[in-house]
Amino acid sequence: MTDDDQDTATEEPGPQFDLSLTGEGISVTRTISESMASDIIAVVMGADPATRSRTPGARRTSGGGGDTSVREYLDEAEAKKIPQIITVMGQYLIDRGQDRFSRQDVKTMFPKAGESTPSNFTRDFGLAVASGWVAEDQKNEFYVTEPGRKAIAAKFADQKIRGRRRRPAKKTAAKRKKEP
Repeated sequence: MTDDDQDTATEEPGPQFDLSLTGEGISVTRTISESMASDIIAVVMGADPATRSRTPGARRTSGGGGDTSVREYLDEAEAKKIPQIITVMGQYLIDRGQDRFSRQDVKTMFPKAGESTPSNFTRDFGLAVASGWVAEDQKNEFYVTEPGRKAIAAKFADQKIRGRRRRPAKKTAAKRKKEP
């Protein structure tokens, strides 16, 4: 299979990159966009292609002077509540090339966004997970789920933060004596 024609990817403005792939039975040369080049580099470096999908409606840049700050991500997503902010910060990290993120990765983003670190970060992170926006993998690392990406794209319209289910309190011996 041989393809020596050069195609230009014009769907995204900005810098263009030449990509060449040659090997046994294949020779391909294409001009690709910056975001596509970023995705290819991430995959070559070991990222899972399934987790590299871009959030609908989210801007994405990599390197250079056109970077989008975490503050801009939060403003664009209209994230107001802490679990929403945590979800957007996780997506920001993924869009910056991280395959997964930790709680600590997100926690360190708050000052960078001009936000104060939540006093009960563990609870708020748990609410982002309980809402289905963030999930944990087998390596105890986190990623933004498809519902999380859709919530970000929808600017969290009609999205409710789900609390953790609580077990009913155990009855004490004194309460059991009072029951008829």
